Amino acid sequence: MVARYGGRRRRRESFYHTNGGIKVRSKFERTVINDLESRGIEFGYETLELPWLDTVANGECGDRGSEEVGKHCVYTPDVIFPSGSIVEIKGLFTARDRKIAVGVRKAHPELTIRFLFMQDKWMTKKKVRRYSDWATKNGFESHTGTAVPQEWI
Repeated sequence: MVARYGGRRRRRESFYHTNGGIKVRSKFERTVINDLESRGIEFGYETLELPWLDTVANGECGDRGSEEVGKHCVYTPDVIFPSGSIVEIKGLFTARDRKIAVGVRKAHPELTIRFLFMQDKWMTKKKVRRYSDWATKNGFESHTGTAVPQEWI
């Protein structure tokens, strides 16, 4: 749904509600969260904020002398379990999502971040790499389906 605000077009965010009343951002997230709730699993939905540095290519730091230049950002993971395990629920896995995942991993190497993909789609037109291939290459665990694997909990 698109609306006009002050002459600019902005997309309104759609929200969905789970059976337990949690407000989520996509139908796929709703399906996964409903499954967790029906299994009686304790979890938090978007309850954690992690700072990370979004680096800028060919940026200059000026007089501070740092080699990494960028913008300070905050990442909010989808699901966090009491064990500290983080699960990111992904339907579409964009280049921006991949950059965020790598940046957060670099800023917080102690965290266990896993991806639950709706489908293991091809990332390239020539069908060279799938979402799961990218995750494995970058050191993330991944699973395809609508339920979080029991061993991740």
